[in-house]
Amino acid sequence: VIPFSGVLRVRDMSVESAVGFHRTFQIIVQGSGVGETSGTLYTFHDSHVFAFNFNFLGAHELTEVTNAFLISNGVATNAMLQLVIHGTRSATGEITVEFEKLTLACRGAH
Repeated sequence: VIPFSGVLRVRDMSVESAVGFHRTFQIIVQGSGVGETSGTLYTFHDSHVFAFNFNFLGAHELTEVTNAFLISNGVATNAMLQLVIHGTRSATGEITVEFEKLTLACRGAH
């Protein structure tokens, strides 16, 4: 168990036009903590980006990307997670693209 403390930042951007809108929403979390049993110092970096493209004529697109890193300040293993989710729907409502990709990695300490 690693209790963390840190900072949460939120960014929001929207662009509108006569045919639709685009919105990007980002959440960034950064912090540090100490392992309760090991005493190892860890830093944590996490970013979530959500992007929406909505066309009033019918086509829609959504992409979500999450990157998370847990970095040890010692001999403990570092961890990385990346999740990408994407979907596209045509003007007729047909799902034309849909996928999820999850990548997990543990790497030696630096």
